[in-house]
This record gives sequence, structure tokens and C-alpha cells, in this order.
Amino acid sequence: MAKISMEQLKAKMERWVKEMPGTLRAVLSKAGKLVVKDIQSNYLTGQALNVVTGTLRRSISDEVDVNTQGATLRVGTNVWYGRIHELEIGRSRGHVFIRPSVAAQKPRVMEMIVDGMIKAYEHGG
Repeated sequence: MAKISMEQLKAKMERWVKEMPGTLRAVLSKAGKLVVKDIQSNYLTGQALNVVTGTLRRSISDEVDVNTQGATLRVGTNVWYGRIHELEIGRSRGHVFIRPSVAAQKPRVMEMIVDGMIKAYEHGG
């Protein structure tokens, strides 16, 4: 396998955003689902937050934005108390759940992105 520099990789990523936004969106969506599942399964279980209704767990979602400026994958919740737990605001019992999952899944997400880019250019770029 040929080695490429970080500058070359960055240029390829920028090209991918412009030339194949649909493919990039699909890869990021798949990566987002991976992180969401990890948060729900490994960080928001019954023993972690004494789950009563499961509303916070069900509210975890991902959002992908691909435009000419670049691509963004966001994972989070719209449940108000999710922010309190994540940021440990005013509680000693806060339970951080998004940041550890993102950190744990980052190598796999990066691998998915690079693999997706390689496949996209092998098959059409």
C-alpha cells in the first residue's frame, strides 16, 4: 500500500466532499449510527442512570451535514436533562455518556471514513 502525506489525505477528503457528497453522507450516517448504538448500549444502560422511562436513551440521534464547506457528523440528544448529565452541571452524580463513546469509537469512525473514501474512488472517482 502506498503511503500518502496528511496534505494529500486532506486534499482527497476535500475533493470527496465536492465530488461525491452522497457517498460521504452515507458513510458518515453509518458512522453516526455506530456511535448512537454504542451510547445506547454501553453508556445509557439501567445501572448507569437508573433508567425509568428510557426517554434519554431513545433520544440519542445523529445528524449529518455535507455541504461545499465540508462535512459534519453530530451525535446528541434533545432531552433537556441529557445536557445536565453530559456536562455534569451542578451535580456530583453526573453521568457523561456522549464524549466517552465518541472517544472510544473515533478509531472505528476514522477507519470507516477512510475505507469509504477508498471504495468511492476505486468505483467511480
